[in-house]
Amino acid sequence: MEAVPFKTGEAVYMVTEDQEVLTESTIQIPLLENNVEDISFEKVYFRGKIASVEVVPNNNQWTIIGRFKPVTLGKPDITMDLDPRKEVGNRPHQPREPFPFALTSEEYVLSYKKDQNIQ
Repeated sequence: MEAVPFKTGEAVYMVTEDQEVLTESTIQIPLLENNVEDISFEKVYFRGKIASVEVVPNNNQWTIIGRFKPVTLGKPDITMDLDPRKEVGNRPHQPREPFPFALTSEEYVLSYKKDQNIQ
């Protein structure tokens, strides 16, 4: 296994609530090195969630930011009726994408491409 070609600082996880309807969460990972031009950061895996990432400048360093999809805090209304035609507007359960790692609540995995290979 190759050594990771970059170093990161301590990650920060933030959750923002918007009118108690949607919750958005982000993870910010500071890069401790500026020579990452040949690396393309892909996704971050954290607490059972997967997010695409972007690299943004922050003072004199770069920060990797992953924005997880907003989730609805409440459950949607479901119409229950003996006549199944009246339940037409109900949405079926959407299964989540399988999470490929067994991580603790404090661990994350950052995927990246270097020389066209996903690491």
